[in-house]
Amino acid sequence: MKNLSKFIIITAACLLVQLYFPWWSALIVLAVFSALLRISPGTAFAFGSGILGPMWMIYAIFLNQTNDGILAARIGELFQGIKASNLIQISTTLATLMGGLSAMTGSLFMNMFRKNQRTHTV
Repeated sequence: MKNLSKFIIITAACLLVQLYFPWWSALIVLAVFSALLRISPGTAFAFGSGILGPMWMIYAIFLNQTNDGILAARIGELFQGIKASNLIQISTTLATLMGGLSAMTGSLFMNMFRKNQRTHTV
């Protein structure tokens, strides 16, 4: 339940930021919220992947539908005839990886400043 509330907060923040700022602004939101909410690196990667991948896929499908696939067809021609569905899959995969890595980076950044709870004996 605790993780679900964090997931919802981060998703809402990413959606809100995406309305007004460039595409990469969601990456900053993922990193900052993962650091501030002290999410573990593995969970942060899952959150970032699970938020940004589907969000970008839905947006890419929406854009493709609104212009009747003309833009995707032209971009596909630039890349030696890639279909629109394959372009959406590629961009979704990249967004999933970038989201996961961004959130994990924020989490690991915060881990650098935590006090070491284990004692080191030599």
